[in-house]
Amino acid sequence: RERATTRDERAELAIIAAEILLAEGKQHSAIKAYLSVTTDFKGSRQAETALFVAGQVALDQPAAGFDGRQLLRRYLKAYPKGRFSAEARAFLRD
Repeated sequence: RERATTRDERAELAIIAAEILLAEGKQHSAIKAYLSVTTDFKGSRQAETALFVAGQVALDQPAAGFDGRQLLRRYLKAYPKGRFSAEARAFLRD
């Protein structure tokens, strides 16, 4: 009998789906997928990771149509002492 997937597992799968889009060169879709993780799994560690990565990708790929600096500021507002706060601040200083 199959067991139900946990919220954490579903969040991880959503991150992997976003990573696949990114690996396929579909930056806009990948950022949208990462941002979906932030809303669909709000409060999870995956949501924190997804918001940071979305900002990082948007910063690296401005043609994807997202404001990376704005996303990183959003990350810092949501997670001022988050796992990636030092990196987000460093990206914003550059």
